[in-house]
Amino acid sequence: MARVRREGRQRGFTLVELLVTLAVAAVLLTLAVPGFGNLVRDNRLATSANAFATAVALARSEAIKRAAVVSLCKSADGQACTAGGGWEQGWLVFVDADGDGQRQPAEELLAVQGALQGSVTLRGDSALRDALSFGPTGATRGMQAGLLVLCDDRGFGSQARGLVLSPSGRLSILEAPAAGATSCTP
Repeated sequence: MARVRREGRQRGFTLVELLVTLAVAAVLLTLAVPGFGNLVRDNRLATSANAFATAVALARSEAIKRAAVVSLCKSADGQACTAGGGWEQGWLVFVDADGDGQRQPAEELLAVQGALQGSVTLRGDSALRDALSFGPTGATRGMQAGLLVLCDDRGFGSQARGLVLSPSGRLSILEAPAAGATSCTP
């Protein structure tokens, strides 16, 4: 006995199945979007902290390599140091021939960092408010040490980062409260 095959029947989704699937997808997407926004902000903070740590490591290593003073200062224009605002506006790494922590036009520029992205703030305490310098041994000049606090539009909390500079010139990145910070402006 031979089997009869029906070829005319089509398979697919009904309109109701499609609408239910779209509704479930919309609910899942609505739940995931706020978490994704926090992930983006967390990554922005990590990127900013790492950019500053890289600049500090560059300044320290160049000071040792050149047996000279190398400084890092905040800069809004990428050419000269500025006393106003915070580190989030950008910074310079330069060979500080006269050791004053301010870049002169004749002093060699080693690196430039533009403004940090988003609503990130990076503020230093009184010792690190405007500049920091490393001597030929890699230690900070004048035993300069202090704390910088990195925050975003979420304010101070567990996501904020504390960047602690030791007199030996080492930079540590910690959660801001663990670093001793109590607000976004140390």
